[in-house]
Amino acid sequence: MISKPTDTISFMKKLNEDLKINISCKHIANYIKIQPASEEQHIIITKYLDITTTPYHIITPQGLRPVKCVIRGLPINIDPELIKSALTEQKFTVLNVFQLRKRDQERSSMPLFQIQLESSPISENIWNIDSQNQSRKI
Repeated sequence: MISKPTDTISFMKKLNEDLKINISCKHIANYIKIQPASEEQHIIITKYLDITTTPYHIITPQGLRPVKCVIRGLPINIDPELIKSALTEQKFTVLNVFQLRKRDQERSSMPLFQIQLESSPISENIWNIDSQNQSRKI
C-alpha cells in the first residue's frame, strides 16, 4: 500500500512505463493498494519502490512467508537448539525455534515449541513427519 500521491494517475502511468508490467490497483481512503499478478511482480514492484524512495507498506505474499509448525509432547527443559539441529539433519531450513509460554504472571514454559521453516517445497514435508525425538506434532 502506498500513500496516495497528489497526482495518482501520473504516478500509476510512470509505474507502468518504468516496470513494463500491467498492475491493477484499488483506491482505499488515502492509499493505493497495488495488486501484482505474481510473486515475481511483487518483488519487482518492491525493488522499484525502494529505488525511488517511495514510502510503502507491504503484505508479504503467501508463498514467501515462513511455514510455521508447533511440536508438542517434548520435555519442558529441552534445548530449542537440539530441535533445530534434528530438523536440519532432515534437510529442513529452520529459521527459528522457540518455546511457547503461558500468559499468566509467572510466564511459565509449556511443552510446546513453534518452528518457523523457510518457505520451500521441502518445508511442506514437515506435515508428513509423525514423530520428532519420540514426540507428536500438532
